[in-house]
Amino acid sequence: MILIANIGNRDVLYKGVPLKNNNFRRESEALLKNYELEKDNLSFPILSLYLETFKDKLKRIYLFVTNQEDERYRPSDTLFLGSIIKLWVKEMYNVSVNVVDYVLNPTDYELTYRYFTNYFLQERSVFDRAEKRLISLSGGTPQMNGALYVILSSIYPQNNEFYSVEQGNLIPVNHEKTINKIYAKKASSELLRIYQYHSIVRLLERYSLSRTKSLVFLLKYAHFRRNFNFEEAKNNLAEFKKTIPSAQHKDYDFLDLDDVVSPKNLIKELFWRIEICYKNHNYLFLIALLFRLEEALLFEIVNYLFKDDYKKDFKDRKETHSEFVAYLENNEKNLWNNLKETTVKGQKLLVNPNDLNRIVLFFIAYYKCKELESKGVYIHQVRYILDILDKINKYRYDEEGRKEFYGDQLGSKCLGDLRNKSLIAHGFEPVSKEVIEELYNEQLDKFFNNLKAKIENLLGLFLGEKSPKINNIFKTINEKLSVLIKDL
Repeated sequence: MILIANIGNRDVLYKGVPLKNNNFRRESEALLKNYELEKDNLSFPILSLYLETFKDKLKRIYLFVTNQEDERYRPSDTLFLGSIIKLWVKEMYNVSVNVVDYVLNPTDYELTYRYFTNYFLQERSVFDRAEKRLISLSGGTPQMNGALYVILSSIYPQNNEFYSVEQGNLIPVNHEKTINKIYAKKASSELLRIYQYHSIVRLLERYSLSRTKSLVFLLKYAHFRRNFNFEEAKNNLAEFKKTIPSAQHKDYDFLDLDDVVSPKNLIKELFWRIEICYKNHNYLFLIALLFRLEEALLFEIVNYLFKDDYKKDFKDRKETHSEFVAYLENNEKNLWNNLKETTVKGQKLLVNPNDLNRIVLFFIAYYKCKELESKGVYIHQVRYILDILDKINKYRYDEEGRKEFYGDQLGSKCLGDLRNKSLIAHGFEPVSKEVIEELYNEQLDKFFNNLKAKIENLLGLFLGEKSPKINNIFKTINEKLSVLIKDL
């Protein structure tokens, strides 16, 4: 256990009264020189309380005394009080004392905060080892004490005990309800803004704040859901509901995950993650999720286009692929022949009946749409999505007149190449907003808003209803979490 204290003119009394402030430095220096003669006339009303209370546990004391560089203010310095206290403590309690000179203006908030930040960071290894840190907030200037309070609470959020001295008693200062809580709430709000749920859990654990049980369960729910771990998300949602009154359960029914992995819901889940990446400028994972979204969209589009002819459920599972390919070969001969004749950027399209990739799925959907359009059936919601996917990948680059649709001078280079050459796949190609916009030939904001609108239209088609708004559920979760954070 260590004691940290600022030293002011009330820390050492001579015959029961403080020394004169205008001659403080000179008088305290004289007392130091005559310590053996004057020690019985000295009293230590603040520090004696700590030493008597914690004398069996204290290992070291750190005293901050003023020793100002500015000559105008040196008469009021407490420099020599530190040495007097050190002699007294050694004689009476045999505890080691470190006296640290503070040479700046002790009434300047900015200077005191800067000084204590640098000091405690530089000496962090020493203070980290302390089992407990006692901090006195009664000696020194209010500015120095305020700085000690904030800086030590921030650097060492745990194992601190702050005290003030009032009427001869040590009064604990509950910093958990003050500076720790203020800092934790502010930091949590900032982390919430960027959807860093697990980081908030770690922060709350570090500061050991009370009344966080409900909040932590809901944060873990959001964390696991964001990372597609729906089973753990369900478990934490169940635990969260146990911590709140039953009457409030209906306010959180929107979080239920009973049908979350259905293909149509998976599309929304993927889009929400892409939106988070977009808002957080995490373009590498935006690209990765974009192509997973493409696969999910294409499987649902193919299912929709063949729902009246192919009676079985074609899913994103390889065991269903060969049966579907056999159906196409035997019952969709024009489409099948078109697939066999298709080239993609000069390369013949390969159809693996056991593993239909997104390129093959795209052309299956494309040729089926063309067939339906030849019969007067136009499914605009599907066509719009296929056009976006085509522009992302330039699947139809070999088609006569199609290059003008892409509207760029990059040849066959496309956004799909970026995904394949980035860290997500096989290379180290950098991913940035500028690179994405160049390859797609459109501002990212416009692309993102258009994609969202077209997905909403497509889901409306699938569900047979007016286009549903796919408002990000994590935004709503954050609103609920924000209330709980404010109530800490």
